[in-house]
Amino acid sequence: MDMTFEHSALRRAMVVLVSLNFAGLALLVDPTGADPLYLKSAFGLGTALVLGALIVVAALRFGTRIFVRTRINVFVGALALATLASALQAQSTYVAAFGEQGSYLGVTFTVEMLVVYLAISASFRDVDDWRILFGTIAVAGLLAIGYALARPEFRSIDPDGLGRFLAVLFGGALGFAASPRPDAPRARAAAVALAIVALIAAIGLATRGTLLGFATAVVVAALVDARLHGRDRKTVDSYLLRGLVAVTVVAAIVTVSPLAGRVRDLTRAINVGDRGALAASALAALADRPLLGHGPDNFAAAYPLHRHAGFPSLDASLPTSAPSWPLEIALTIGLVGLVLLVVLLMIAGRSLWLRGLARAPGVAGPILVASAAYLGSGLVSFSSLATEWWPWLAVAAAAAIERGPTDAVAPVRNLPRVVARAIVGVALVAALSGLVAVRAGEDAGRAIHAVADGRPEAAIAAARASVQEDSGRAAHWNVLGLAEELAGDWPAASDAYAAAARRAPYVADYWSSLARSRAHELASGSTEVSAEQVLDAARRAVAADPNSPEPNAVLADVASLTGDYDLALQAAARAVRLAPGRAEYEQLAIAAAIALSDPHAAANTIDELLARHDSAALRVARAKLALETNDRGVARDQANRALQLDPENREARAILDQLGR
Repeated sequence: MDMTFEHSALRRAMVVLVSLNFAGLALLVDPTGADPLYLKSAFGLGTALVLGALIVVAALRFGTRIFVRTRINVFVGALALATLASALQAQSTYVAAFGEQGSYLGVTFTVEMLVVYLAISASFRDVDDWRILFGTIAVAGLLAIGYALARPEFRSIDPDGLGRFLAVLFGGALGFAASPRPDAPRARAAAVALAIVALIAAIGLATRGTLLGFATAVVVAALVDARLHGRDRKTVDSYLLRGLVAVTVVAAIVTVSPLAGRVRDLTRAINVGDRGALAASALAALADRPLLGHGPDNFAAAYPLHRHAGFPSLDASLPTSAPSWPLEIALTIGLVGLVLLVVLLMIAGRSLWLRGLARAPGVAGPILVASAAYLGSGLVSFSSLATEWWPWLAVAAAAAIERGPTDAVAPVRNLPRVVARAIVGVALVAALSGLVAVRAGEDAGRAIHAVADGRPEAAIAAARASVQEDSGRAAHWNVLGLAEELAGDWPAASDAYAAAARRAPYVADYWSSLARSRAHELASGSTEVSAEQVLDAARRAVAADPNSPEPNAVLADVASLTGDYDLALQAAARAVRLAPGRAEYEQLAIAAAIALSDPHAAANTIDELLARHDSAALRVARAKLALETNDRGVARDQANRALQLDPENREARAILDQLGR
């Protein structure tokens, strides 16, 4: 077999597999899994393993001449090393290796993208290869749009990820339409149609980042068009004006249509103020580890200690990424990684602009415009596995185009078929092993549903299967704890929650769940658990996320159960300060204050809380404490104020009756 690499089935297989890899990352979801996005990660890693095997076979058969030699390789390697160095000192090495649940952007993703980079730079040789890639991504995009519009309420839809992907689709289609392709009028028409579909869908699924990406794409498309066709400044300005007017008109039409109303609630979950608070927290966390960051995909590990109080919509969740790609990169792999990435993108962009638009305008144009849309939308969007592959594609395209016209690469050795098949076979087996982790996620999903339905036996069976299949994922152990808790097996629940907390000590919920389950053990008369163990778990929850009110509330609750009312009042008061007006937190503070042996100290704390939020419940508590100290005048005043706030308050009326009105 003496055919050249350019005409080999091996090279064509690499092109197809790269295209499928990107399409899978953009499209795949697993509705039955605990995390619908994990299937993307498993599929991407699996295809990368097979792709890596094909690269090895190609290098053994045809030698290293299949790889392009460019300075881009140096910066790609430097970025990979910076990522590895950051991972070695990460707060959570497991997350650094495999990624956080919901994002999966750890070292394994970087390795996957390195393989894809090598495959593109080696195997993409002519325009037909890029047509296959662009066409596959376009089809995946249309399917993703259809799925999102058909089921806008479904939990597997990530508004930011979908929005950025739509911006990339729009930019790529616009760039393709702007490129000189007189031989392919149908392809140009298809690109225009795709841009219109992406624009309509993106307005309906509106995120701020998407619209910013679209505007950026229009600007860069005008510049690309000017360079390719020699437009003057006046023509470019006219092009920009027409593009921006078109975006505005379509946005206005679709925004008032029924389409927007179907999904508006989904995309308004986090407002501008919340994102600002997240950004401020990210900057504060970055100051702790500026050079190498907290580790790949370790935003969730770094964020809690720097959480800003006073944002209730953020209290119930633990974000897994920053609301801007520069912040995300800097926080996770450090300023070193951010600088390397920016330099790499600048070098690749310059290559595409100078060489790409001259040698392959139908490739470089769409990639330049889509990259602008990706970067623009990402300035105010969260990172997503659905789009984080794009920079690697763009950089690889720049490297591939730098090759230029070369002599055909002939075989350098006769590689036995059995050896080639063995290499690919081993990669296939390794790729299929990833299905175990997918099955673990699906088992965890079944356990969650069983817990919600009140079926403890089914929940325990599914949860135990998930931790056996993937014991490193803390979330699976947490699900097992919930299942054991439903069954009333508190020791088993405590063991599961402890396992989750050990694997992700930065997640306060795991420590809080452990404290509650141990408190139940203690209340049942178990001699295996002490009050100090209960309080220790609750204190660890507060230490992990001090500015979140819920861990403080849990500490107050279990402290009351153990009889430490002074600690309970302190913790409940912190919860009330962090979330003023929350009735459940006020009730914890009131119960601890009434039980405290020192009514004067309790009264001082209640007075402080009243200064932050005036409520009938706190006024009644203050009146009761005044009665304990025989301060009848204060008790009467507080009860009267409680009735002003809540005219139907029976406790306030009873106090006034006791005082004789």
